[in-house]
Amino acid sequence: MRTTTRTSCSRGYRLNTFLAFELDYINLGEPSGAVVPGFNVDLAVDGFAPYVVGTIPLGNWFEVYGRLGYYFYDANIGVEDELNGNVEFDEESEDLVYGAGIGANIGERFNVRFEYERYDLEGTG
Repeated sequence: MRTTTRTSCSRGYRLNTFLAFELDYINLGEPSGAVVPGFNVDLAVDGFAPYVVGTIPLGNWFEVYGRLGYYFYDANIGVEDELNGNVEFDEESEDLVYGAGIGANIGERFNVRFEYERYDLEGTG
């Protein structure tokens, strides 16, 4: 399968130094390719995820944080079989997402993050 990149857009509100809320639009791309010869799969997944974010400051510049949320998404799956033709599935589902990372504060309103997130998309199985 060919892999694609994740695209997202976030908006959030930080209540205080330790607690924030975020809403993300997440597009996981459209990977496609041959699973076995003569059997191709196309997948498209996108949706919204509200998060609660807990932060621990490490001095004035750096912070570590954890995120916990729920991903509400649409999955469009297309299967092409040389013998049976095309079959398409549309699935609306929701699943738990979580992550952690480190951030750097640049000024009062700008933050750069490096994070790991985990998606467990049951609707695409």
